Amino acid sequence: MEQKSGNKSLQTFQTNNYSKGKFAVSQGNFPILSLEDYLTWVDIGTTDDLDEHHQAIFLELNWWLQIVCYRYKNPDSKVGIIQLMDDPKTSIRLPHLPINSHFRHWIDLHGLGTEERLMLITTVALSLDDFLFFPLLEMMQTNFSSIIGGRIVNASRQFLPSIQTVLFLLGGISLKERAHYQKYFQSQHKQLPAWGIESKSAQSLRSGYETEVEDEWKNLLISLRPAIWQYFLGGAMPQPEENQQLPLALLLRELQMDELVLADRVRDQLQPVLTFAKKGQDFFKNNQLSKGFRKGFVVLLYGEPGTGKTLIASTLGKHVGLKTYQLEVAQVISKYIGET
Repeated sequence: MEQKSGNKSLQTFQTNNYSKGKFAVSQGNFPILSLEDYLTWVDIGTTDDLDEHHQAIFLELNWWLQIVCYRYKNPDSKVGIIQLMDDPKTSIRLPHLPINSHFRHWIDLHGLGTEERLMLITTVALSLDDFLFFPLLEMMQTNFSSIIGGRIVNASRQFLPSIQTVLFLLGGISLKERAHYQKYFQSQHKQLPAWGIESKSAQSLRSGYETEVEDEWKNLLISLRPAIWQYFLGGAMPQPEENQQLPLALLLRELQMDELVLADRVRDQLQPVLTFAKKGQDFFKNNQLSKGFRKGFVVLLYGEPGTGKTLIASTLGKHVGLKTYQLEVAQVISKYIGET
């Protein structure tokens, strides 16, 4: 992809390897436009009027679209994404995103690697425009449909990606590659909601409500939470209480810290928690100093029901200027993975 500064246009694709006439698979197999036509139709803008948030999204989409086009042009490829990006014959590379963009901040915040970024940008593409999935929609009309996964809706005009769609983009038709990434993402499945990715079965999509009929994990349809999409576009950071899928409540207290009646021993034990809550954020902002440390500080308050555990936690949060939430852990067990 040729990126130019100033008023020059931001090209949608790196075209030196992918825009030579018709797709190879289009000869007799797909009633497809030429690659040049597709690239023209999927023009995603210029740098003239884009802020850093939109630039980050479009740069990442550029990378994703190159992978989609490669899989379309080489449907029988068994080359995995890492090998594909290391191949000097291709120009598919992870983009460098504007450092102050919300999309870049989200990636850094959750420590997303190549595999996770591909899943995330797949859901971003779904939020932006259905036509971005046109190559996959075309492939679904062939015997590749079971490999690609996903679902076609709205009279065959819209493609909804699934986890298997991401596995196909990552590993092509290689069973070995896709099995590797399936195992990898199953270990990461409980992190999907934290990344802003929703997953649901096709049955729940048809019925309009959550169903107890379980689907194969790889067949779950994926999408991006609307609040996260707005954040990527430059909106405010979504708050946990805005996520209706999380069984949590924001705790608000009027009590001050010095109004808590605590034994001296308990108050002394709480002092490290107060210190961390006040100073810990500065510590973790220093990458060099905090290297090797996991973010957060785990504290266990124990005692009989009604002894003030929740009151202490919420008052501590108010004292240091942090929100306090009560999470119903029993309601966040994954029925697909069996973990919380």
